[in-house]
Amino acid sequence: MVRDIAQLGEGVLRGPCHTVEDFDAPDVQQLVDDLIDTLTSRNGLGLAAPQVFRPLRILVACFRPTPRFPDTEAMPTTAFINPQILARSDAQIGMWEMCYSVPGIRGLVPRSREIGVEFTTREGLVKTRVLRDLPAVIFQHEFDHLQGLLYLDRIRNTQDLIAGSVFTERDDLHRVYDTFPVPGSHDSPFTSPR
Repeated sequence: MVRDIAQLGEGVLRGPCHTVEDFDAPDVQQLVDDLIDTLTSRNGLGLAAPQVFRPLRILVACFRPTPRFPDTEAMPTTAFINPQILARSDAQIGMWEMCYSVPGIRGLVPRSREIGVEFTTREGLVKTRVLRDLPAVIFQHEFDHLQGLLYLDRIRNTQDLIAGSVFTERDDLHRVYDTFPVPGSHDSPFTSPR
């Protein structure tokens, strides 16, 4: 079932998320299905349980090659239950992130380029994985939701926010940043279209 998305200002996005204890519980399995359905309906890359008003430590993500990351290994939409980030690289990557819970704007967010993660599958199996580049960014974005954080909490300053419509029109912004701060006015990676 496709669920409604919690929007900026709704308490569920800022509160604590609870650890999943019973992986076989029908409501947990239904929530995973609903997260996948909701993400698929938006052709998205990631979604976390608090975004559908359920404060549980579950996120779903899918990885696929993109023009900026053509070497990304494809992974079908997968549930990560009770995920943990075990290691983060010092090297950073930045891109203009968007979020279904913060419609209409994008923010330039610095993230670790590579992370080591541990999670439980919906079948109750504990797995570890190393994620790099786009998959690492997606995972960290969704993982933040489980901590009561939004990407807005990760931007360096308000100069790193832009309207989604401006982002769409500006081809020069459709890139990945490897260093921070990015050269430019107010350490911003773009110049005002004014």
